[in-house]
Amino acid sequence: MDIPHVTALLIVTLSGAIGGILFGYRKAGLVWPHREPEKKSVQLGFLGDSVFGAAGAVVIFLIVPAELNLKSAGELIRVLALSLVGGYGGPAVLDRALSMTIRELAKKTGELTDRTETVESRLAAEDQQRLADVNALALVDRQSEIDAPEVPESELTKAVQEASESVRNIIFERAHSLRRSTWRDNKAAMARTIRIFRALVEADKAHAHHRYHAQLGYALKDQQNPDLTEARAALNRAISIRDKGEDRDWYPFYEFNRAICAIGLDNRENPDRPSDEEKRQAIIEDLEVAAPHLHMPKIVREKAVRTWLERNSLEPSELGA
Repeated sequence: MDIPHVTALLIVTLSGAIGGILFGYRKAGLVWPHREPEKKSVQLGFLGDSVFGAAGAVVIFLIVPAELNLKSAGELIRVLALSLVGGYGGPAVLDRALSMTIRELAKKTGELTDRTETVESRLAAEDQQRLADVNALALVDRQSEIDAPEVPESELTKAVQEASESVRNIIFERAHSLRRSTWRDNKAAMARTIRIFRALVEADKAHAHHRYHAQLGYALKDQQNPDLTEARAALNRAISIRDKGEDRDWYPFYEFNRAICAIGLDNRENPDRPSDEEKRQAIIEDLEVAAPHLHMPKIVREKAVRTWLERNSLEPSELGA
């Protein structure tokens, strides 16, 4: 039995159409073509199922090679079976493909939404950080201005804590520059840096910046009415932090200024007699650390040091310089 290609294709199409109708019948029964006024659309019913089935039958022969030039009953039965399977499975495959596509689209939409929300959150956080940085710099500038009202310490501390690390570095450099340029000749202006350095110290939760503590100690020591006790405590913290890091052999001014604080306190407590051995030795050790860097003549020019040396009957040469 030799069936022409056109006839074979017609058999495949009709078998596939029957398979599609069977698939539709299994899902919803035999649905006739009808109009749905509520949806303002026409439902094709079993005609649509037959079209899907015919398409599925043709597709299956593209996937599974089969000879359509049928010459035997066996081959005809095989083609009919494949066509029915293709027709019946065509709509199912399409449904599954559509479901998978919809799920994939939903997944990608969700991922895109998450990324959008993440970007928006990051931008909002960056905007908030910029506002905090601007606020901190404005308050520090106000605190640095001698004619402006002082910023309440709690407000300044909160603003500096909320500032970014890079802006805190800028704040430190500004306060450092102001302190260095005013500590000799403009004590009032210099004293305004104390609140700034205190705010920086409070913001340094990781205790990573020994210079914050040291500059606070310098400012407390050099103000009009020195607070030598707090200044020495700040320098103790600065030295402790410095010695834990890579700057261990740097900043010998810390020891020199700590010695100045200790000498000042000792001069107040024992103005007419030598220092006790423990205090005397601690001061000598700090001066010996500073001497190679500052040179002894400069150290002795400090009135407090000269007075202390005389009271303890010490010569500069005895400091191991």
